[in-house]
Amino acid sequence: MMEEDPMADAGRKESPGAAGESAPLALPKQRLSKADKKKVNKAKRKSKKSAFKAQELAERLARNPARGHVPRVLTPVRTRWEEWRRLEPVEAMGRLRVCVVAGRTGVGKTKVLDALRGMGHPVVDLEGLADHLGSTFGWCGRGDAMCEYQPTTEHFQNKVAMAWREAAVQETAAQSHLGWRWVFLEDEGRLVGRCELPKALFSLLRCAPLVVRVGVPIEARVKALMDEYTSPSVQGGDPDGWMSDMLLSMDRLERKMGSERVAQMKNQMKARDFEAVTRLLLGHYDHLYDLHAVNRAGSEASEKWYEIREVEQSVEIQDRIDAVGLASAVVEQVVAFDSQPDRPDHL
Repeated sequence: MMEEDPMADAGRKESPGAAGESAPLALPKQRLSKADKKKVNKAKRKSKKSAFKAQELAERLARNPARGHVPRVLTPVRTRWEEWRRLEPVEAMGRLRVCVVAGRTGVGKTKVLDALRGMGHPVVDLEGLADHLGSTFGWCGRGDAMCEYQPTTEHFQNKVAMAWREAAVQETAAQSHLGWRWVFLEDEGRLVGRCELPKALFSLLRCAPLVVRVGVPIEARVKALMDEYTSPSVQGGDPDGWMSDMLLSMDRLERKMGSERVAQMKNQMKARDFEAVTRLLLGHYDHLYDLHAVNRAGSEASEKWYEIREVEQSVEIQDRIDAVGLASAVVEQVVAFDSQPDRPDHL
């Protein structure tokens, strides 16, 4: 009986396949770290979301091929003054046309809205209804930095609906010579403090046919912001609590402004150098607004479906905001826009 060669047996174990074939190399499985797993899962979710959006867009275009990807503005019919007074409130609410009052931080958009209201024009003051100035420091003079004093989103949206109805049924002759009933609103994001805008209203703001940008000299803006956010009347009877809330609000800006700039700003605030803080914040907010303006305007090649017009306060007025003068200039732009012939396309 012949003994088997142990070397030959070892060779057979190493080559279990057919003659001339090499065994596949078994690589050890690499386990992903938790951070890498999160990245992979996030990429998968993003891919699924993009696919869903593409499918939804394709379905919308299939239902209405002429629409394309260009936003459409629902243009209400022209209504004479005599007809408007006979409309039911619900129908009148659907015929309001939006003019957005926009501009950089500190140009006095809320003051311009107040002046427009004083002239008899319909106004919906979203910041007034939310009891918040809209920025990180919008709680100043109203409550604390946690904004728990604000109405709930449901209550806020109910107040917006009532304000919209009031604007529609308002008895005023200020627009009796216009083809549309215009309502003025400030340019806002989705949130005003902790209050969320109704989705339909946010869409109206983004699809408004006319945006009027207000411009004010920098010195007037600095003075107005200091009066609105740092004056003794705003600090109230608890200046230490106000200071604590201001520092807390500054901490929230660290992600966008960076830790070094926020630390510099907090040191200036503690030293009560309010003008330096205001100028530093203006640089930050002006940059954000300019990005927003570029995104809204889009590229020159894209189809324009709204107009942006500019009104400027005289450079000779540096110590205050001329809200009445700016409001009158806004009205002039609305009158000029309203007098244009109807556009069959979007506007």
